[in-house]
Amino acid sequence: MSYKYKEGIKWISTLVLVFLCIKYSPFSWLHLTPEGSFRDSEKGRLYGPSEIVEVIDYGDIKIFFAKYKNWVSADAIRRKMFFWSPRSGGIANLTDENEMVSFSYFYSYNAKATKEIICVYGVIHDKEIDKLYLEVRNEQDEIIEIMLPRDENNMFIYHYDFKKHGYIIEFLKGYDEGGNLIFEEKLYH
Repeated sequence: MSYKYKEGIKWISTLVLVFLCIKYSPFSWLHLTPEGSFRDSEKGRLYGPSEIVEVIDYGDIKIFFAKYKNWVSADAIRRKMFFWSPRSGGIANLTDENEMVSFSYFYSYNAKATKEIICVYGVIHDKEIDKLYLEVRNEQDEIIEIMLPRDENNMFIYHYDFKKHGYIIEFLKGYDEGGNLIFEEKLYH
């Protein structure tokens, strides 16, 4: 065998070995784009590919609000130096048509813990619910009701940085057109 042939085999073998090490290493969750990290997170949960409804940008945290069949998800993707990676898995919620509102919520923070993101999201199934509110308690111990906007699919998402606002989530409430409370669920923070 010639020297060039041996060197070629050595370099090809090295490249294949490096590729396999990167592919199956703990660093395989790292991506150059937040959407790439989100898609990989979905694959890890055997879920999707979903339709991204909204991307919420907190700088070094991006929240992907998405839907897939009868599932909704909100996944916080964090920047770590030059790369993006999912926080501890993602949160996908199977919606139940028999429930008035299918929802979930989570807490996420950035690598330096300078941001603490609270996110409440879901789908309104009951056509009687005209308005949906998130009841929160502020730092002065006052109760505030925040109306949650919804899209054409009756999906909603609300998010805030706890470090900036200090809200403690209390209840998710739904009102009919007459202003009567018809749905109430206690949330635990």
